[in-house]
Amino acid sequence: MNCWSCPVKPAIGHPFRNQANAFRKNKVVHEGPPRRLTGQEIKAQLYRLVGDSEKFGKEHNRTHICPLWQLPYFSKLLLRHNINVMHNEKNMAEATWNTCFDVSEKTKDNVKARQDLELLCNRPSLHLYSQNGKWKKPRAPYCIEKDRKTTILNWFQELKFPDGYAANIRRGVNLL
Repeated sequence: MNCWSCPVKPAIGHPFRNQANAFRKNKVVHEGPPRRLTGQEIKAQLYRLVGDSEKFGKEHNRTHICPLWQLPYFSKLLLRHNINVMHNEKNMAEATWNTCFDVSEKTKDNVKARQDLELLCNRPSLHLYSQNGKWKKPRAPYCIEKDRKTTILNWFQELKFPDGYAANIRRGVNLL
């Protein structure tokens, strides 16, 4: 068993591990997953971040510590990440939909994500570029083209589910 108490062992000899640009820029990974931290270790790291006012909220996306960490038993829970599945599925579906349909202000593929991509990954075709003094974001291959969006939205308008299985998804489609 690996350190995550999972019966699946990491694929040490997998070909992806030798590709320096498959996932992280110029990085080959041969070690296994990191050691699982205890709740007390995570809490100590969080509060160390808060104490460092120069870095807190600037070098990472954290702007505050979740109030759940103030509960006396929270750091002792084995499943702190156990969240409501229904809301998680809804949020993931919305994020995927908004990113694939390139919905402005709701997509996860924003300028900050592209800047992180440039730092961490070797994907020059997706890097931001300057044109006439403005930053432009090249179209990502996972974004749906306009003619295909119409086809998908027409399909959603015709889609029917048995009562109780979907909250009338057709009402959410607006082809105007």
